[in-house]
Order: sequence, then C-alpha cells, then structure tokens
Amino acid sequence: MQTEFNNGEPERRGDERNFAKYQERVAEMKAAVQRKEGDIAALRREIAKLPQ
Repeated sequence: MQTEFNNGEPERRGDERNFAKYQERVAEMKAAVQRKEGDIAALRREIAKLPQ
C-alpha cells in the first residue's frame, strides 16, 4: 500500500483527468495507510503484553 501511495504522489490513472479526482484518491490512500499503520502499532502493543 505504501509503495502504491509513493510518498503522497501516486501515479495518475487514465480516468483521473480531473485533478480533484486525483487529489481525492490520494487523500483516501493516505487515510488508509494511516489506519493500517495505527492497526500495526496496536497489534505490536498487544503482542508486547503477552507473557513470554
């Protein structure tokens, strides 16, 4: 997902001639990446709590 996001500058698709559509997709991608990173952080915290 981060590779496709390309640091906030993903490749434009053929159907994104309108820059607003592109910006909307980039915003959705950014939100998705942030959610996944938050999920990963939460899982790491939970794993750290497990007895070893």
